[in-house]
Amino acid sequence: MFVLGNLLSATAAVLGIVLNLWSFVVVVAAILSWLPIDPYHPAASVIRRLSDVICDPIRRLVPMHSLGIDRTSSWSSRCASSARASADGPAEARRATAELRLRVTPGAKQSAWAGRGPDGRRKVKVAAPAIEGRANAALVKFVARSLGLPQRAVRVVRGQSGRDKVLEVDLASIEIEDRLAAADKESG
Repeated sequence: MFVLGNLLSATAAVLGIVLNLWSFVVVVAAILSWLPIDPYHPAASVIRRLSDVICDPIRRLVPMHSLGIDRTSSWSSRCASSARASADGPAEARRATAELRLRVTPGAKQSAWAGRGPDGRRKVKVAAPAIEGRANAALVKFVARSLGLPQRAVRVVRGQSGRDKVLEVDLASIEIEDRLAAADKESG
């Protein structure tokens, strides 16, 4: 599941780059069509050919404006915008956050997951003393590394000074469980 999610994320990122380039080429071609530039200049010729690859199918579908205005640039920009929005997915999926409830034991020899408590909380041993927030920093670093996330994606939101903590993670709860299950298999 983790590999499939990364593959889909990478595919969406590449698609987003392609759509941004597509929009850029179409806008540059539209601007060049308004300027008195030699149409046979090598740069103008390349831009025109690239935009024609994109705009010709749209020209066949969208009729010319009654004033003779070619609307394919605006239509192709709309297509690129809607395709980019589809590639990014729904806004809720992009901003998914979940809470992770933990029972932390500071001062261990090394940071590690230590199973689950009777209340269902995951237990974590942290290799840092509970002095001046060092255990919280080590906890955030350990959890982020276990989930394959940057440290800025994990925050302690409750229990800064206690052993029972609630972390906010920039990931959907099902994805957190999948990644922690994979981490459990690797360590056990």
